[in-house]
Parts: sequence; structure tokens; C-alpha cells
Amino acid sequence: MGGDKYDRTVGPPTPTFPETFQLDRNSLASVTPPRRTENRIPKRMLVRLSYPEKGESEIAPTVDISCHGARVISKGFWQPNIRLSVHSISGDLYSRARVVHCQSLANASWVIGLELFQPSGDWTKFSKAP
Repeated sequence: MGGDKYDRTVGPPTPTFPETFQLDRNSLASVTPPRRTENRIPKRMLVRLSYPEKGESEIAPTVDISCHGARVISKGFWQPNIRLSVHSISGDLYSRARVVHCQSLANASWVIGLELFQPSGDWTKFSKAP
């Protein structure tokens, strides 16, 4: 009979992507989260956080800032992953931003981590708030 040197045995079908990708919390716990590629510098300035979809806004101080992110103290909770507008109260700095995290502080306020998208100007060189 034809002496084919290749084994043509067909086994079970190869699993598809959704079947092979399953989250394992134990293995994820040991994974180090990605680090920032730039350091934030302590910088206090007042910014207006605006969420136009709900007509919400707030004036809040920054804690620290970089060219692509900021940490802000807020009076209220901001849902992670929502998109905000951030405007400096003094000057003309502006950026769209995404709320990365929002953590409760002891004094009934919240610290918000923001990812800035295409900020106007260099936020790290802006002068301090009065």
C-alpha cells in the first residue's frame, strides 16, 4: 500500500482562543503590573474636572503630575474608565483624560489617577497654584 511517511492521524480539534484563554487569579497575583515610563513630580495646581455626559464638574487640586498622567484629590467618586475633560484654572492647559483609579481617603475625599490624552502644553512646567 502506499508507504506515506507522514502520520495523517487526526486528533481532537485544536482549541479555539476563548477555550484556551482563562483567567487564573493565582497566577495573575504574582504578575507585576506595568510601571510608569516617566516619574510624576509633586505639583499643586487647580484643575476643573468635567464629565459633560452627565453635566458634572468639580474644581480639584492635583497632587502630582507628569506629561501623561496626574493624581487629583476629589470631593466625590469618579467611576474608573470614564472619560473626562481636564482644564487648568490658571493658564490654558487642557486635556482629555481617562480615570484609571479612584480610591477613598480617610477625610471623605477621593484620590483619582488620571491618564492624560494629548495634553496641551507641558503640564509639568506650569507654575504652582496660588
